[in-house]
Amino acid sequence: MGLLALSGCGGSDDERQGADDREGTYTVDVVTASFPERQQLSTEETLRVTVRNAGTETIPNVAVSLEGVNMLNEQPGIADPRSPVWIVDEAPQAGVTAYVQTWALGPLRPNAEQEYVWRMTPVVPGEHTLRWRVAGNLTGSAKAELADGGVPEGTFDVRVRARPRETRVNPETGAIVGPVQ
Repeated sequence: MGLLALSGCGGSDDERQGADDREGTYTVDVVTASFPERQQLSTEETLRVTVRNAGTETIPNVAVSLEGVNMLNEQPGIADPRSPVWIVDEAPQAGVTAYVQTWALGPLRPNAEQEYVWRMTPVVPGEHTLRWRVAGNLTGSAKAELADGGVPEGTFDVRVRARPRETRVNPETGAIVGPVQ
């Protein structure tokens, strides 16, 4: 499954993201991976992936890719055929890359554990699959693998309810005060 896709950004070889990444294979444990399997349209949810470096060397630049955040819109003539299934409201800080739906989350020392959190709002009702994968760097030269040699990846099967949660607005402040009971 190819989750890393390069955007068309320029720059010299020295300026490229991942240009200094070390090669190698790094053992990781995925301590937790969670995302609610039942969601409501327009209600923010939290996706969490916690990675532990189970090896003896620092992983150069842990990267996590998500596939299924967007879907392909086959309408002819549109500028960008990707339509969001989820809007990423907040992603891991300082993780933005030139890669589509991939976040570089920095080095991870041996035995260290790091939780990566995305806050996402579903905008398309129905049943969806969101895939995630952990890599050792952006370029693929540093591979992350589980202790059994497997790929640290998984899926979340999510059902998004078509009807958004009912909320109300405080007429004095204009603030949304939460779900209607």
